[in-house]
Amino acid sequence: MVVAESDRLTLRHVTDSDAGPLSAVFGDPEVMRLGDGPQASDWVRSWIARTKQNYDIWGYGLWVVA
Repeated sequence: MVVAESDRLTLRHVTDSDAGPLSAVFGDPEVMRLGDGPQASDWVRSWIARTKQNYDIWGYGLWVVA
């Protein structure tokens, strides 16, 4: 679901198809060095599922910037 759009950016809900790009981000040791460390792809799929539940429970959640 698209939340907002401009000429250059789109804010949208996270989807299952975002697992690959998010795995690249969450699996990168440099990106995650100040967090909980690099995460495996199963963790990313679980994160996506929890994020999608927040949309249903709260009506909002984290968005993807595209």
